[in-house]
Amino acid sequence: MKNQQFLALIILSLSLTSALCGLKISSPANVKKTFSDGIPNQVTRFGKIPSGSSLTGTLMVADPIEACTSITTDLFKQEQVPIFIAKNGGCKYVIKAMYAQLAGAKMLIIVDKTDDLPKDPVGHDIGFDISIPTIIIPKTKGEKLIAAVEEAAKKSKDKSVIATMSFPYGLASTTVSLQYFFSSADTTNNAYKFIRDFKDIYSKAGDSFKFEPHYVTWYCAPCKELNFATTNEDCVSGGRYCAPDPDNEGPLQGRDVVMEDLRQICLWRNYPSTWWSYVDKFEKCINSNNQKSCGERVLKDVGLSSDQISSVDRCVEKSFEGSDKNRDDNSILRDERIFQDDFDISMFPTLFINYQQYMNSLGDAVSVFKAACDSLQTPTALCNQYFQDRIIVNSFDTGSVILFTLVLLVIVVIILFFYRRMARREMTKEMSIQVSQMVSQYFALNDLNESKGKADEL
Repeated sequence: MKNQQFLALIILSLSLTSALCGLKISSPANVKKTFSDGIPNQVTRFGKIPSGSSLTGTLMVADPIEACTSITTDLFKQEQVPIFIAKNGGCKYVIKAMYAQLAGAKMLIIVDKTDDLPKDPVGHDIGFDISIPTIIIPKTKGEKLIAAVEEAAKKSKDKSVIATMSFPYGLASTTVSLQYFFSSADTTNNAYKFIRDFKDIYSKAGDSFKFEPHYVTWYCAPCKELNFATTNEDCVSGGRYCAPDPDNEGPLQGRDVVMEDLRQICLWRNYPSTWWSYVDKFEKCINSNNQKSCGERVLKDVGLSSDQISSVDRCVEKSFEGSDKNRDDNSILRDERIFQDDFDISMFPTLFINYQQYMNSLGDAVSVFKAACDSLQTPTALCNQYFQDRIIVNSFDTGSVILFTLVLLVIVVIILFFYRRMARREMTKEMSIQVSQMVSQYFALNDLNESKGKADEL
């Protein structure tokens, strides 16, 4: 059992570190030999990462080499889809990725200024639409790779350096970012169920896991045309932040939902540990005719003092950039909208693990935690415990099935054995009875014939 657990942990560790060793040289042979151990790398957090698959292409050095302006495309054939190599410096990573993408690249490799790779995924693509992956490699190996690519190009235009990059599921990092998007008026209760189920696991997870709730709102298109100078019963701040009417013709309005979202954000910012208990209990307030009063009672129920409740209320009030909540903008909701747009939220509840959307069901909190653990370079003690428990359970289940099957098979064999013996006895007994009956009938018939024969003689 211990050997199985140890082997499973080794496999887990290898899978977690594979994110840093996924770049391999396929050809030519001399370059492949030079980089036989692979090239350590770190994947940036922007671009579309083809998780669980590999990407192969021809390496080409970007011209200009820092890729901070348009990259020359005259050096490669029309049918080629290259992987560009650029050096760090001159502009942001995302700018380099944009120019590589515009030049037709399938991936960008950035050679860092040092041999110490960043520990966590870096960069962002706010304001950009980057669809290619970007990786960062150490300076020493990067410069050797650039030299090898340039040397191969000098010898022959047809003798290119081919590389393959394997992308694991999730980006390995020292900490895991969990960004959760939902609405306080989630009438399906799916959002609240996940929070309730994940609460106990997260409370034990430790500092390696960073959970952040975010609240989804919309803007009023007609209000935007009027420069948000009007009011709408389902919105605040002139229609900048809105929510659907939660009860149609009932007493609640979308504005109530947005204000509750704002209160929960302020609660998280001031008392994050209490936020979990509050949100769990607030679920009963969703259909209340007065969410504000119901929420205030829940704040008291979860143990907040009057002063603490007042600090939450002040956070809500100060977030408005004026005295008119119906028209003035709100700094907190504006920040939330930026997050929402950056993550391109189109449906909720939804979860992002290290800035990649978790595509499986949120109904299983343990599976979510496992996915978060898979994104760590080194699993925590709690991660190891969950994996060990899974091994023990799986081993127990397999052994139980085998034992049960063997016992059942033995029982069936015994039953068949005794059944056959009983069947033989019953068959023998039945045959004896039938034979006896036939013999008796024979003698009776014979006696009848003899008696009839004597009567005929008389």
